[in-house]
Amino acid sequence: MKHRFKIKRITGLLLIFCFGLFSAANTFAQQGTVRGTVKDASGVTVIGANITIKGTITGTVTDVTGNYTLSQVKQGDVIVFSFVGFKTQEVVYSGQTELNVVLEDADRALDEVVVIGYGTMKKSDLTGSVELLTAKDMNKGPIVTADNLITGRMPGVHVIPNGNPGTGSQIRIRGGASLDASNDPLIVVDGLPLKDASLTQINPNDIETFSVLKDASATAIYGSRASNGVILITTKKGSNDTWKFNLDLQGSVMTLPWKVESLGKDEFVKAVRAFSDASAEKLGYNGTIYDTDWQDEIFDTQIGTNVNLSARGKVGDFMPARVTVGYNNTPGLLITSGYQRGNASVALTPSFFNNTLKVELNANGSYEKYNKADEAAIGGAIFFDPTKPVFVNGKRNATGKYMGYYEWGADYGNNDNYSYNSLSGRNPVAMLNEVNHTSDIYKFWGNVQFDYSIPYVDGLRAVLNLGLQTEKWKEDSKTNKTAATIYSVNGVNTPIGAEWHNNGKQTNMLLDFYLNYNRQLFEPLHLDVTGGYSYQKFNFGTEHNSGDILKHAVDAEVEIPRDIIYTPKVLISFFGRANLSFYDRYLLTLTVRNDHSSMFAPDKRSGIFPAASFAWRVIEESFMDEQALF
Repeated sequence: MKHRFKIKRITGLLLIFCFGLFSAANTFAQQGTVRGTVKDASGVTVIGANITIKGTITGTVTDVTGNYTLSQVKQGDVIVFSFVGFKTQEVVYSGQTELNVVLEDADRALDEVVVIGYGTMKKSDLTGSVELLTAKDMNKGPIVTADNLITGRMPGVHVIPNGNPGTGSQIRIRGGASLDASNDPLIVVDGLPLKDASLTQINPNDIETFSVLKDASATAIYGSRASNGVILITTKKGSNDTWKFNLDLQGSVMTLPWKVESLGKDEFVKAVRAFSDASAEKLGYNGTIYDTDWQDEIFDTQIGTNVNLSARGKVGDFMPARVTVGYNNTPGLLITSGYQRGNASVALTPSFFNNTLKVELNANGSYEKYNKADEAAIGGAIFFDPTKPVFVNGKRNATGKYMGYYEWGADYGNNDNYSYNSLSGRNPVAMLNEVNHTSDIYKFWGNVQFDYSIPYVDGLRAVLNLGLQTEKWKEDSKTNKTAATIYSVNGVNTPIGAEWHNNGKQTNMLLDFYLNYNRQLFEPLHLDVTGGYSYQKFNFGTEHNSGDILKHAVDAEVEIPRDIIYTPKVLISFFGRANLSFYDRYLLTLTVRNDHSSMFAPDKRSGIFPAASFAWRVIEESFMDEQALF
């Protein structure tokens, strides 16, 4: 394998020019410096290998001769040696001045098993574009939602954070595919395609791997729903070892890193006085010019917590099991925003009949609570007059005009006159404190899968997968009657609040059945064929109540108008995939799926989604043995 070592040497030279030497130059008296050489198993020096002190950003890389110098090393530090194509090694520093390391070759990257939808394959046998992310490569730190695990970790997968806590991120795989329809990818958890799901509902602590199907060949097995890509999630399972318990406690401090630059009191006063004397007379309130930083009023430093407890082991002699519970509390930087989530999950993976029948049961539940803040208050805080107070009398007044909040142009001497300056914007603190907008969401999803190796037919398996997803939510919003909202009644401004309620529930039931035949037919040909049937039924219903407090809250007998909508949908599919490998060099994948959806007219319900892809492992050809480029 000469060509492989040459690849690594060229890659190492490129890494030196890209990253340079970033080791620290200053060494404290209690710190040491270690030098050495990094080689591979055949004695060839490794150029550009990374040497870092674990848990820090201190490190260096080997030069063109494979040598390195690492400073600021303390007794007990763990020195990590790593390079592409080799196994990572860790060495505890105990005062050595010279440390030579031999890195072991790691060909496991091409042998990694990747979930591809209705089956798995070795990464080296893939012809489509599939990206795998395992637990060891996921982002670490205070992870709130599962999308935080993959941010910046997978090429072609763009994760765009949302400012509200717990609301998850926008995920785009190779950009958007539609101008006016959804561009969200299909999410499949342990073989269950979820309906209208986001990664926020999944406990990040439960995830073992992400597989992302990116191109048409890889996604065709999921048909019409896969046009925006597919994210396949495999959760952690039990083990055959004795029971082990893991408690993970995390705390995080959230603070505003910077504020939008806006005029302070002195600058604002100077600008207004330069503009006109008439405008200058309106500065402040009741003769006092206040100094209010509205961004400080609506933002606050918060402390978040994340707790996960998991147990992993074996029940009896045949049932590996894993049980987890978790709790996350993430207050938002906006004073009335926040997110809480509770999770519980159970995974059982027993085997029967000499391991010919494998059963996998996954059950997950979550409760999420959102406190939603009006983000328009952020813009209001930037532009609102800094010479005005938050409250006209120093505190909130439940019976006062506009509940005691200052509103531009309001006449606080006349409680019957609710006029105000409609061009000035509303008090940003009132926009947050006087609107109570919450959501409570209960979710369950799980499946049971039976994988049976059929006797007397070597390589033939039958798989039955039954899944269920349910979701129930309740969203409420109420704006105080005397807050800074008004309504014109017979030409007179009248204080009025508003409220609305949105309740909904949905179910998603799945039945998948498929056969898989995987066998080396004869010397040059390996065949992996899958064919099956899928039935998925969705029920979606919402109930919406809305109205204003003036009309409805005064009279308890009057109900707020209610709109009720229920939508059933059925998706029936037939699918097939054939993977052919000739001489372990020529790879061909043929995929087809036929979807039948009840959402369309009877003569338009069927759609066929075929795909084909071919790969040639040129590096395995005999004429590539002596080449020096790859």
